[in-house]
Amino acid sequence: MMKIFTTQLNGYFNRISEKEELNIEDGARILAQGLIGDGKLFVHGFQEMEAIAIEATKGADALNAELLLSNGNLENITSVDRVLVCSRYAHDQETIELAKAIAEKNIPFVTLGALDPKQEGETAADYSDVHIDTTLLKPLIPGDDGERFGFPSTMVGLYAYYAVLFTIKEMMEEYE
Repeated sequence: MMKIFTTQLNGYFNRISEKEELNIEDGARILAQGLIGDGKLFVHGFQEMEAIAIEATKGADALNAELLLSNGNLENITSVDRVLVCSRYAHDQETIELAKAIAEKNIPFVTLGALDPKQEGETAADYSDVHIDTTLLKPLIPGDDGERFGFPSTMVGLYAYYAVLFTIKEMMEEYE
């Protein structure tokens, strides 16, 4: 079971690395502007993706970022600030509402989460400047009963976050 999980997980990591390379670079550029300029970088994670926000603000490789705890925090955010919004799915309603609120304030921001091509209606990606698609839409391991389990959204999200972080680090080194 562990071998299946590891193989599948590596497949998602490779997809993000290969298919989201331009979005990772564009997203990093937007977020780096908040770190280089007069603005601040805010990060918000919904549900288990809060782990990404914690990693970005308190982890060993933390960015100089602040947690965006709720829509109420948007009062103190200006157009010189940047925001990273992370969710399991880009079509999550709370995520869409936050994305709309940020877009209405004309604040450049990046969203991260799975985009389901079969999902109808709006997504957070429709409002963000850049969306990084984790592509993880279902659990990885098929059980004996036909049900699937093992949904590592946080692991896949953190992989995408680290890709952005490393790109920001490279950009910051070139800027100095």
